[in-house]
Formats: sequence, structure tokens, C-alpha cells
Amino acid sequence: MSMDAADCINTLEHVAPPVSLPDAADFAIVDLAADEQSLQCIYDAMIGESIHWLSLFQNTPWFPQWKQGPVLLDLRQAPVFRNALIERMVTVPSGLLVRTNWSMDEFHAHISHCIHDGVPMDGHLLRLHEPRWFGPLLCAVGDRQRQAILAAGTHWFWYDSHTWRTAMPDPHDPAPGERPLPRLSLDRLEATTPYWLAAEARGYRAHYESVLPQDVSATAWILTRLQEAHEAGFRQSDYLERWLRLAIRQGAGFHRRSPYSVFLEDESKTPGYRLSAMEGAMENANATL
Repeated sequence: MSMDAADCINTLEHVAPPVSLPDAADFAIVDLAADEQSLQCIYDAMIGESIHWLSLFQNTPWFPQWKQGPVLLDLRQAPVFRNALIERMVTVPSGLLVRTNWSMDEFHAHISHCIHDGVPMDGHLLRLHEPRWFGPLLCAVGDRQRQAILAAGTHWFWYDSHTWRTAMPDPHDPAPGERPLPRLSLDRLEATTPYWLAAEARGYRAHYESVLPQDVSATAWILTRLQEAHEAGFRQSDYLERWLRLAIRQGAGFHRRSPYSVFLEDESKTPGYRLSAMEGAMENANATL
């Protein structure tokens, strides 16, 4: 994962640039597993508006688990629900919004193909419906694969836990039903991680820029710290931010100095325990000043 921080950031901002709140969408892809209230929200909205929706596990071996999977929602006759869903996605990032000229059935076939046939291992899914990973996925795949994913929409929007982002296909109008997405290699899938960290760094910049060294690029400095944390085994979002706060208060490279290095190298303890120990050491040091 030793990718240059600036390259990761620049690629992410080019492929999936930040955007203001979307004001229109034809379809939504919602991950029911990400928001336990989403299915009830759909049912409630159907009382007042016409909302056609289909499980993206339909006609697959995954269908018995459809209540924990992604669904495709037609929002074209449901402006009230669409606006409520856009607001909700900021609180609970749970899917993607799409503008498209394709029909519901055409779009469903395309996305279902991407999800179920896009990975090299049988029984696994290409989880492009997860908004934290959609931008990194688009960055990691090749141009042909990225265009194959985006071909069904004119504009894609998602909230990545920090900001709204968008992506558009190259000018091209493929015939509905074309499904050119080749299976992605494991290397391509693993290459999403640096771009996910770049998105996290971009988000944390807004909160921490004012307390960072003045002579550094804030996003690049944060991303380098997150890369260090990830390589040390701290891979959850909350662990990454806690590591970042330690680095801000104790300086870059704090983990190579005692007593932090002692706790970090104790592999008999969980990552959460080691982080708590390092935070405790920091507080004890500050208390003695």
C-alpha cells in the first residue's frame, strides 16, 4: 500500500470530485444492511408516493438474504421520498444516487451484473453499493472497468461519510443491456485501500487542519499518518482517527518512540487495547508536565 499520498489524493479528486448536495436523482441503490430503518422508510413512503423497487439479490442464490442486501429504488415519481433519502444518506451513508436515461429493468440488470459477476471468487459480491468504497473502487480499477460500471448513469452521487462525491462516465451512450464489465482481479480490489484512506484524510482535514503544522499539506500529512496506522494494523475508521489524534498531539513518528512503541509491538493485545494504552501513556505524560 506504499502509494504516494499526493498521487492518491489527486486521483481521488479527479475521478470522484466533491460536489454539493445533489438536487435530483432517478434511481437510488440502498444497502438495507447499512440502515436497519431503511426498509420501513420505503414502506412508509409508498403510502403517499409511487415507488417501484427491486432487490439486487433477485434471481440469484443470495435472494433469501435480500433484507440484508442492496435494493434498487425508482425515485422518478417520488420527489418527497427522494429528498428525504438524500438527507438521510448524510446521517447514514447507505448507498448511491444515479441520474440515468435507462429504464428500471435495464439499470437493474446492469447493476446486478456488476455486483454478482464483478469479482473473481464465486460466492462473493462486488460491493459497489457501499458509498465509502465506491469512489476508491472507481480509482483502483482500470479505465475500461470504470467506464463499464458508470455506463448506465449520466451522473452518480454518494456521501462517503465526510462529503458528497460524484462521478460521470466518459461521453458515450452504450446500448442498454451491454454488460462489458470484466471480473476484477484481487489486486484491483486490494488497491482500493489507499484511495479509501485518501477519502478519510480529505474528510478529517476539515476538522484538524487548524492544529496541523503550518508548513505541510494538510491532506497529505493526514493521509501519511493514516497509512502508518493502517500498516500497523489499525484498520477501522475510529481507530484511524484515534491514531491521527495521537500523531497531532505527539508528532509524526510518535509510534516509533517509547513508550508508544512498546504498546504498539505487543501483538498479544488487540488493536483497540494497544490504542487505549498509547492514549493512556499520552495522558500520563501530559499530566506530569
